[in-house]
Amino acid sequence: MWDVDSSGQEVAPPANTAAGAAGSALPNAMARMQETAMMTALLQQQAALTRRARRLHIGNLPPGLTLESMRELFNTTLSAAKLTLDEAPCINDVHMSGDARFGFVEFRSVLECTNALVLDGMQLLGRALKVQRPNDYMPPPPGLDKVLIPQSVSSVVTSVHVGNLPLGAGLTAEMLKQFFNAAITSANLHDSSKEGDPVIDSMIGSEGKFGFIEFRTIAEARYGEIWGDATSCIALNNIELAGKQLRIERPRDYAPMPDSMLDELRAAGEDLASAEEMGEILEDARSECSKHGAVSLYVPKPGVSGPAGSGAEEAAIALKLFAEYGTAAEALACGKELHGKQFDGRTVLASFLPPEAFQAVKGLDCFTA
Repeated sequence: MWDVDSSGQEVAPPANTAAGAAGSALPNAMARMQETAMMTALLQQQAALTRRARRLHIGNLPPGLTLESMRELFNTTLSAAKLTLDEAPCINDVHMSGDARFGFVEFRSVLECTNALVLDGMQLLGRALKVQRPNDYMPPPPGLDKVLIPQSVSSVVTSVHVGNLPLGAGLTAEMLKQFFNAAITSANLHDSSKEGDPVIDSMIGSEGKFGFIEFRTIAEARYGEIWGDATSCIALNNIELAGKQLRIERPRDYAPMPDSMLDELRAAGEDLASAEEMGEILEDARSECSKHGAVSLYVPKPGVSGPAGSGAEEAAIALKLFAEYGTAAEALACGKELHGKQFDGRTVLASFLPPEAFQAVKGLDCFTA
């Protein structure tokens, strides 16, 4: 653990409290923590689903323009034109190419990003800016146009905390970025189908002891976490830089991103032996899961396995029940309700699965309901 969140802000450690007071407050505190975690997870999912629809490519930039200047330009111009949802700044992040000839602006909402397209051709220091959708633009799911993604949530899903940085070595944020781009590329831990560097930004804390690196895609930042293997930047944990072994971990305020394909509920192996017993398990599971929405249940039969890298390998799916909902909200509600509950002396552990892995599971020979 560390004492900063993904924005670099210090987080005070929890104070010790008297046992008597803590005893009565603990259930409520735990419930609030769980609620906060679930809401953060939902926001992270919405950030992921809308990210490609909340970014614009800004070309033909004039020489000398800084990141902060471009952020201020779009915030003030859109606010003055009343193209924002409220009076708060609408820009979450700004990135610029190494030669500063073009950049990308990330908005907090899809609607404000779309509104900003009217600025195409706007004059700035004698140049007509090119304001366009990026090549990887993807329309958002229905109903998410006006969802406001907080800046911290928008970046935390693509960021990794780097601790134990070498002191006195003159390390800069740009050097840290270059180091990880070289290491990740040489180790083939990036998406080779995309051009450019996998790490798009970096920062180092004021004391130089820790930093953060931000990836261009969520998949590259958390691929290993999703599939449970080592193919992610976190696989570089303990890599050496200037004589120090770096500690590479998720930001403190990171929460696993849920999907509408939720609930992985652990079943017992001996109950999977017969279709009759499995039918009883599925009936009980449906009774609970259907309280939160229309649901489809899948339990892979013993011994089945998806191909390597699919997320549906036997080791990853054995003894588990998967529940598919139509929306992330339904999945979150079910997970919140069932996680940690006891059924027949067993504890339910609910977690989330990415859609690609879920499709792989559905393609296997499963008990269904």
